[in-house]
This record gives sequence, structure tokens and C-alpha cells, in this order.
Amino acid sequence: MAFHKNIPAAIILTKNSPELLKLLIEKLSDPVDSYWNGSHTWFTSAGDNDFEWRLHPISGFKMPEASRPEELLDLALEDQIDIEHYWEGLEVFSLSEEPCTLEELHDHIFGKLEIELDAIGLVDHETIGNDFERNSGNISIIKLLKDQISNSE
Repeated sequence: MAFHKNIPAAIILTKNSPELLKLLIEKLSDPVDSYWNGSHTWFTSAGDNDFEWRLHPISGFKMPEASRPEELLDLALEDQIDIEHYWEGLEVFSLSEEPCTLEELHDHIFGKLEIELDAIGLVDHETIGNDFERNSGNISIIKLLKDQISNSE
């Protein structure tokens, strides 16, 4: 499945939505996966479209000592860590071979979380992934996404 170029993606910044983690757990349940790089993922479907919800870590993310990836959300929900020191934003994007429209993506996200988006547009995940790897994770994925979205308008 080729879904790297020109896929509809949306961003919700964590600092604009301090209750975002609670909302994700309440509406989407626990993440399907949690990674050592700090990201967490959920999946949803609507009609013929599948979507990935990826909570992106801050640039230069470091896992708290004596913690595992699957414990990170619990630490944040229990106010033992400040989300702004670990996550920068949530990206939602289409996984389907025939991607949805930006309007369909917006409606799906709003239908699930009832929260406004900070940005929506087309992105190239291959370029973003290459930039992230070239910088050894010391670059903001959310900034890369926002730059591409603003350039696609």
C-alpha cells in the first residue's frame, strides 16, 4: 500500500488541548501501540477509510527513567509528568489507498473528539521520516507537518 505522498493529515497541538490525553483514552480507548520514541498510536475507520492517530513526541524526546512506553500515558494522566515535556501534538492521517478528502478527515476527527484542528492539509510522510532520521530524532515532526501543510494550501 502506497500512502507516503499527498495524504490528508490533520494536527492538534497538545499545548492547546491539555485534556487531549484524557479525551483520547475516553473516546478511542487505550493506544494500540506505544513506542520507545514516545509516540502512541490508535486506529479508527469510517466507511472505506482507515485512519491512524499518532501522538508525536517533542524533539529530542527522552523516556523518563524507570518507565516503559506503555506506562507513559498513565504517568501523564496521573499528573506525574507534564505532557508538554513529552508530546507536542497529535497527527491524524488517512491510511487508505484512496485517501479521503480533507473535509472527510476533519469531520471524522471532529466526530470522534469534538475538538477543532490546528492544521489540516496534504503531507509527504516519506520526506518527514527522512528528515527525522537524518536529525536523529532531534527535530519536531509537528513542525515538519505544519510546514508541509502550510505549503500545500
